[in-house]
Amino acid sequence: MCGIVGFVSDRKNEELISSLSNSLKHRGPDKVSYRIVEFNNKYLHLGSARLSITGLIDGDMPMVDEYQNALIYNGEIYELKKLREQFSLNIESKSDTRHLFKFLKNYQTKYLPDLNGMFAFCYFDKLNEKIYLARDRFGIKPLFYGHSDDFDLFFSSEIKPLTKNGMLGNSISENTFNNFILLGALDQGSNIIDNLKTVPPGNVVEYKDKTVEIKEYNKHIVDDRNDSGQSFSEIFKTTLEDQLTAEVPVNVLLSGGIDSTLISTFASKYSNKSVTAYSLGFENEKYNEQSKAENISEQLNIQLKKFVYPSKDNENIIEEILEILPEPVADPSIIPTYYLNKKVAEHTKVVLSGDGADELFGGYQWYRAGKLTELIPNYALLGLKKILSIFLNSKNSYISLNEKLKIVTSSRNSSTLVKLLFWQNYLPHLSFEERKIFYERFLIKQGFDNLNNTELMSQVDIKNYLYTNILKKSDLASMLNSLEVRPVFLDNRIYNFSKTLKLNDNVNLFNEKKFLKNQLLLEFQNYEIKKKQGFSHDFGGWSDDIAIPYLKKNWNDLKHINSLLKYLENSNDNNYLKSRYIWRYYSFLKWIENNRISIN
Repeated sequence: MCGIVGFVSDRKNEELISSLSNSLKHRGPDKVSYRIVEFNNKYLHLGSARLSITGLIDGDMPMVDEYQNALIYNGEIYELKKLREQFSLNIESKSDTRHLFKFLKNYQTKYLPDLNGMFAFCYFDKLNEKIYLARDRFGIKPLFYGHSDDFDLFFSSEIKPLTKNGMLGNSISENTFNNFILLGALDQGSNIIDNLKTVPPGNVVEYKDKTVEIKEYNKHIVDDRNDSGQSFSEIFKTTLEDQLTAEVPVNVLLSGGIDSTLISTFASKYSNKSVTAYSLGFENEKYNEQSKAENISEQLNIQLKKFVYPSKDNENIIEEILEILPEPVADPSIIPTYYLNKKVAEHTKVVLSGDGADELFGGYQWYRAGKLTELIPNYALLGLKKILSIFLNSKNSYISLNEKLKIVTSSRNSSTLVKLLFWQNYLPHLSFEERKIFYERFLIKQGFDNLNNTELMSQVDIKNYLYTNILKKSDLASMLNSLEVRPVFLDNRIYNFSKTLKLNDNVNLFNEKKFLKNQLLLEFQNYEIKKKQGFSHDFGGWSDDIAIPYLKKNWNDLKHINSLLKYLENSNDNNYLKSRYIWRYYSFLKWIENNRISIN
């Protein structure tokens, strides 16, 4: 696991590549290093900051061979034995980096869809004098790229090293700000800051002779079907065996929900390695679910290390996060996530997580809401609000019941997928029509022309919510603390199995994630299925004491900020709901301020 960075220029610049590499030391404190490779009267500068997990002896980077082929890479590649056999790699090493290097030297990017893992890499092919930048199919590991007058190409795991070292401009468009507010993400696929873009998931950027071409190598993520004939239990066991493989201890995050409990259950029952589970509780019992993790760890006979979020330090923790965040994160659950990862990193280097299970196996309440909108005509929905409340009500939800009913029963012209985005982006102070038009355009741009198909909801989430929210939050919160988090369910084997199921098989009007619940009960009969409230915490007086005064003083001339402030004056929403959408604005604008970026 690493941070990677590099650039192409007309001259050697050891000082700059050294500075860039050291800017990523939090992602890989074990070894920071760089190399410079000459080609075609240019210089390719490659830097890495390594968190050593596998290949402790022979996995250092940048990896350069005698022909000057070169690789820097961030991530983990699984199924190394299969990779060796399938592609005749003839390599004896535990290092996944060495496997990837040999794979790319032999085949370049021809067989990237066959790679199983999480990765972002830069590979230089000396023979063809071509540079490849690529990301895994889900975008688990980040990678930004761009060019300027001084650099034919530059790239990095994070934005901050580039801004810190003056390689980018200092402006961002108001359109990017609006997109972040409406979608909860930076402007994916377009310029973020001046000439900076993201390498999209499942894509490879090819550079040669000052020309940049982007190609999608994983075009069929929506249509993949792979029924191997194996049961879920067999596949999950095999997957966990690989995920638990490392030259350092691998442990688990345990919230007490279905996904993390399933991982912990299989790890305790079928692995020959002992694991430790980690959980976070809250002083406010309204948000505290740690007792679930305690009960499960006792029944599974695995060690549990418990941490409690310190409410008294909330404001300091928030400011600490905002000071070091390389980019804004719309979801405020990054606050407790960051704190948990910080505490976990004091004990281990690697943990397994349940990220991705909700998207693959229908785990969100909005999937049920989508089915409702398709099964019941809109005029009928309007007359059934009391009955709807039975299906949609959820204690301690981040979105109020009234807002849920409003979304579900909204204009008859609002499609299922548009309502999905409304649900994910609770912004009651903004115009319904404005958001509706924006979401429709966004979905069509993403290739989702059938806006009323419930079966597409999980794919929208995979290409949008999972990629821009869940995975980004996990990567930043973990790597800022030098911790590797492996999302078990996003292993290719699990994903391919999930596509043999249909959303309708996993969701009904009364239930979500039916398949995983049944699988867990087969392995853990005593598990008590309860509604999970999510990773929420008490903001305390942060909104009123810090956030709102800051927005009023510095940013009330922005259109959306003005709307927000007016809404808050007359809103009856509880403090948590207010704080949740205040955070979206505050985190973005503090990022702007901390990085000396202006909005045009």
